Amino acid sequence: MFCYKCGRQISDNSEFCYHCGTRVHAMPNTGNMSATNGNPTPHSNPNQVIARSKPHWTLAWKAILVTMISLIFGFVFPPLFLVAVIAIIYDIIFMYNVDLYMTSEAVIGKIGILNTKRMMSPVGKVQDIQVTEDIWGRILGYGNIIIYTAGTSNAEYAFKHMSNCKSFQEEFIRLQSQR
Repeated sequence: MFCYKCGRQISDNSEFCYHCGTRVHAMPNTGNMSATNGNPTPHSNPNQVIARSKPHWTLAWKAILVTMISLIFGFVFPPLFLVAVIAIIYDIIFMYNVDLYMTSEAVIGKIGILNTKRMMSPVGKVQDIQVTEDIWGRILGYGNIIIYTAGTSNAEYAFKHMSNCKSFQEEFIRLQSQR
């Protein structure tokens, strides 16, 4: 299961998130039992992640390009190689600090390294999830996910160069149709 506040994975029987200290009210992972056949209903545990999207490796294309150029011209301008290494390290750290997932109750996202932006919106308050893909995104399997939420702020959250965009959107549509 995942903590609703910080989004990190914790053990299924935890009462508190050991990363941020939030009480997570541990729930058994058995789900609700159907009266007809005794099988758990799908997505009955509100802490169960049903869709997830992480940054695609193409998010680091600029750093990869600078590295290739620095390997070719690095002997002429050695600091270029240092810039390339720093760019790759930054992109890798950034990729590990972007996460977007959906439970049966909420859409939860996190983006950023030093200035972290977090979102948590109940599924019922999400108005739309828009997916955009350019030609390279269709070929390489990435896209942009834009989440529109209801409320006073009409918030819009954009996650760029994400993998599994279509399946994330399809799972949201399926979840909305069940409500």
